[in-house]
Amino acid sequence: MWAGLTPPKKATYFSCDELEALADFYIAYKFLRVQQNAYIDCVLGMGGLKKYIASVRRMSLRQFVTEFLTKDEKAHFLVQILVDKLEEEIEDDEFNFGGTAA
Repeated sequence: MWAGLTPPKKATYFSCDELEALADFYIAYKFLRVQQNAYIDCVLGMGGLKKYIASVRRMSLRQFVTEFLTKDEKAHFLVQILVDKLEEEIEDDEFNFGGTAA
């Protein structure tokens, strides 16, 4: 088990949810210097990467990714998964907000 994830069985792949969880761990490990045990206790224990960054860095996850990561760092496969997820959430929020009846 690695940061709360079990490697997929032979000849299978990670699910989308598992890739997103792996992307969260990568961000925490690579850029916030959170070790695996601390990730499970602190980040997951706090409710996830968004809440952890909001508490520790006092900013949103989106701000952290867009303002503090270089272009090369943002190009990493796992970071791109997280960026895509954040963009989807923004689009969903805009759609839900714009679609409400008065």
